[in-house]
Amino acid sequence: MATAITSILTFISTGMDYLMVLLILFHRYRTPRQRLAIICADYAGTGILVGLALVAALILRRAPDQWLLGFLGLVPLAIGCHLLTHQESMATPANRVSANHLFLTVTFITVASCGADNLGVYIPYFATRTSPELVIVLVTFAVMVAVFCLLATIITHLPAVRALLDRYGTLLAGVIYLGLGILILGKNGTALHLWHLIHH
Repeated sequence: MATAITSILTFISTGMDYLMVLLILFHRYRTPRQRLAIICADYAGTGILVGLALVAALILRRAPDQWLLGFLGLVPLAIGCHLLTHQESMATPANRVSANHLFLTVTFITVASCGADNLGVYIPYFATRTSPELVIVLVTFAVMVAVFCLLATIITHLPAVRALLDRYGTLLAGVIYLGLGILILGKNGTALHLWHLIHH
């Protein structure tokens, strides 16, 4: 029970910012196939991160330098800049986006947006777990992915939230991605590390 509880808290602590991304995705892509693609992509992206963390925890027993992980923040930063400067490109009806394309895109976004924070937390956490505990952790994480997707779906059906996203969805998405990228670069000390390298 204690392992399950700590797993839930670990997942929540690293996933709250990504919940905002899920809100945008579930609001914009509403067909059953698209939403299924988002859910599958969320599992795929989370699975990639968990797999990398497991390998690092079980073999390397250490995480890469935090400032290197911070470079993952460049991806959401670029996405945010693109959305804020090309809002007219978002006028294409979302239902025209294929499920396969959406799956690949969301998987990539999941890994890039969550990679730095998640790996930095997962690797030391996994390294201290026994094999039976790791099984509990993986099952708990799988359940939490479903919970977050369900929560995002429910929230996007709230009239006030739907109206807000209908009016400012693209702008909010751009700001969220931009903020996420800056947060990842800053939180992991990447920008500061590069600053010191340049001035030495």
